Amino acid sequence: MTVQSSLNGIDQRPRWQRNLRLYPWFYFFHDLQFWLPLWIVFAIDGVGLSWAEIGAIGPAFYVITSFGQAPAGAIADRFGRLRVMRASLVIYIAFILWFAFAGSFWEAAIAWALWGLAMVTLTGTDSAFLHDSLQAMGRARDFERLAGRAFAVRSVAMVLATFGGGILAGMIGTQLTVISGAIGTAFALLITFGFREPPRQEAGHEAQTPSYLSLMKQTLQLAARTPTIRYSLIFSALLVAALVPEFYLIQPFLDRHGIEVGWVFTALQAPARIATVFAAGLAFWLAMRFGLVRTVASMPFWVVGVYVGIALLDHLGAIGLFVLLGIARGAQMPLMEGYLNRRIPS
Repeated sequence: MTVQSSLNGIDQRPRWQRNLRLYPWFYFFHDLQFWLPLWIVFAIDGVGLSWAEIGAIGPAFYVITSFGQAPAGAIADRFGRLRVMRASLVIYIAFILWFAFAGSFWEAAIAWALWGLAMVTLTGTDSAFLHDSLQAMGRARDFERLAGRAFAVRSVAMVLATFGGGILAGMIGTQLTVISGAIGTAFALLITFGFREPPRQEAGHEAQTPSYLSLMKQTLQLAARTPTIRYSLIFSALLVAALVPEFYLIQPFLDRHGIEVGWVFTALQAPARIATVFAAGLAFWLAMRFGLVRTVASMPFWVVGVYVGIALLDHLGAIGLFVLLGIARGAQMPLMEGYLNRRIPS
């Protein structure tokens, strides 16, 4: 069904166009997190966790982020994309503040659960919001290009935060650097109040609002009866989970090679973030040049090769291998989300 671009003779497209203008700014502030290039250091020195405890907390985070998208998507369909996005930001702020003042394993475990919940409720909901805004304007084919652009903006924010994190920590300390993340997230939350909820493809049936359980059942049934969607979701979840350990590995890698926390410590993490920027911006071109399936299918081989290389090369120069992880991270998100959004009804 084609979504109407006018209501009572009034053109609604400027409202959806504003969504497109604000969307990159939303993610710029959301991802301007100066604590991310220091969070492992803070977890050990500030919270007092051991490597074993960090490893013990990790699986719960992976389970939530990897397999919670179907329930999160059902919630977004039931209560609206914007409400879920705003709730995610509130949870993210709660996580940052809780993490900043955590002082034990169990307090850190709660923080990790909040982090995973914030991520899973936003991931997928944000892309559906963008897709529905484009659909309302008759521009659904532009999704990969605009998603790639937005992800590039996100990565620019990450690069700035990566360069600035060490400097800020040197000025105000790691705990206040962590707390500063709540400020950027609060700006992102304010921006969402400039968004307008786009109509979904089933707008003609919105009066018959199904329950959450019904929507969740429909989501699972769609994946169960559609092999393409089912295996794409599994592949995407596993690929994302395989890329997440970069955040766990790069900081201890630098620490192991004698790099102390400061500007150099965070600056050495920047090349991987910069690679993510370029890969996100070029994702659409890569899909057109080599084919979407071929491009995405090659990524697990990059990831395996990188992890093997890092394990075998005991040299600071191996930091360059993290660039390949950045390329895979930047390209996979807009490509996989575009592929799934064209096959899953909004």
